[in-house]
Amino acid sequence: MAVAGTILIVIVFALLLVGSIALYFLPAIIAYKREHANKGIILLIDFLLGWTFIGWAGCLVWAFIDTDGTVTSNAFRNVGGNKYEDLARLQKLKEEGTITDVEFEIEKQKLLR
Repeated sequence: MAVAGTILIVIVFALLLVGSIALYFLPAIIAYKREHANKGIILLIDFLLGWTFIGWAGCLVWAFIDTDGTVTSNAFRNVGGNKYEDLARLQKLKEEGTITDVEFEIEKQKLLR
């Protein structure tokens, strides 16, 4: 009985340890999943300053912000395909209400340059 209790404690401790490490490096994991341009720097700062809540929270926000300083989804980016297909995709986003008329016009001008 005591052995089973000890094994359970070890398993719970191991799960908590793995979960804590994953939570600690969550900003870096997100940056790598999003293929952020500064993922290495985010990992380094998260490793060195993640123990402070400000360092961890800053890395988390940075992992979600694109390198040009804007928070956007991949739907707004020109993926390098046919510009007419990209315009049709933008029109669809506008019709769905995902982007506003102003955002549509800005992105359209970027594509037509």
